[in-house]
Amino acid sequence: GEGYEVFRGIGVNHEYPRHWHDETLLCTIDRGSGELYFRGAWRHTPPGSTFLIPAGEIHANRGHCDHHNLYLSGE
Repeated sequence: GEGYEVFRGIGVNHEYPRHWHDETLLCTIDRGSGELYFRGAWRHTPPGSTFLIPAGEIHANRGHCDHHNLYLSGE
């Protein structure tokens, strides 16, 4: 069935190399900032930014921030 999972990251200071998720990802940056590598370019993710990454899309991210992730599964 369809489902979702919520993840909260506090004080995340880690670089995640290129990877993908089986679920669609909706991420909000609550505090701090970072960078997202998506579709061939690094993009700044300041506080208050929100982005959506489709399931299976290769991406990477780095920075120091607090954030919320919502993983949406369509299976």
